[in-house]
Amino acid sequence: MSRLEGVYTALITPTVGRGEVDWDSYDRLLDFQASSGVRGVVVGGTTGESPTLETEELCRLVVRAHDRLPSAVEVIPGTGRNHLRGTLELTRFAADLGLSTVMLVDPYYNAPSSAEIRREYIGPVADRFPGLGILPYVIPGRTGTRLDPRDVAGLLAEGRRIAGVKDATGEDAYAGELRRRCPTLPILSGDDARTLTMMADPAIRADGVISVVANIAPHAVVDFVRSANASDWPAARRKAADLQALFDIVTIRVVERADADGEVTIRSRNPVPVKSAMALLGAPVGACRPPLGRLSPMGLEVLHSALATTHRRAPGTLRPLGDQFGADISERLSDRALWPELSYGQL
Repeated sequence: MSRLEGVYTALITPTVGRGEVDWDSYDRLLDFQASSGVRGVVVGGTTGESPTLETEELCRLVVRAHDRLPSAVEVIPGTGRNHLRGTLELTRFAADLGLSTVMLVDPYYNAPSSAEIRREYIGPVADRFPGLGILPYVIPGRTGTRLDPRDVAGLLAEGRRIAGVKDATGEDAYAGELRRRCPTLPILSGDDARTLTMMADPAIRADGVISVVANIAPHAVVDFVRSANASDWPAARRKAADLQALFDIVTIRVVERADADGEVTIRSRNPVPVKSAMALLGAPVGACRPPLGRLSPMGLEVLHSALATTHRRAPGTLRPLGDQFGADISERLSDRALWPELSYGQL
């Protein structure tokens, strides 16, 4: 198992028709990632719509990625579930396939304590599969709980094979404590917008990112993170600035006028914005599976503005996606006839 560092793309799951996985588009997306220099891909995470994937679908997505990607691109499946039995079954599948690392999200909705996550979830998985690296995925905004740094250190002290931590807490203090307790453990940002801060902060020294934006612009994200890994901070800051508008649309928050009685705040969460962006730019990724849906009208305006800003500021950022899928980025950004399928006409 190689050290986790650099860029790992949190892959979307393309769909077609009534939500069936679009396998041809998936192959093209894998080829796009392979050409970009990413260190790996995460299959079946939040961005891949894991709560709506059937077990058979997830397994097939993982096998397809494993078979199609070059060996230099690591495939990390999201095998974590909110029950141990299901997690063990999916992790067994990953182990039998010969993968090196699995990602375990904190058990959502059940919201066990950190001690329970360590003793009743990650610990048993690590003990059952000692040859696998375990990548805890800490995202309390989605799960309602979190694995504390103290328990990460405890797992390491017990000899469990913890490959790193995906930190999507949004809290510098969390990453700082994790680094203090686990000085050599890889820390991967789980939030594109926080990657530069986490890598540049000497109290954190993050090793890379599991990136949503790398679905859209993997070459640019890889280039940015390489500069950060090399401690070339002027270049890293400049490249991050070119990507900032994309980082800002991983989640889109807007206030819409819903009716005559007033306004409503709408938060469109990952992966709705990223799939909408890719569709607008010409990648055949399809829609999200219900209950996720479309952007609000103002949300689509925000998305379009971010894409247009990125294309104007750094045209090379979006060009590889256009080349991969045969799309004219400038033309598509000028064509409002593409908008109706991406947004609710009214709330």
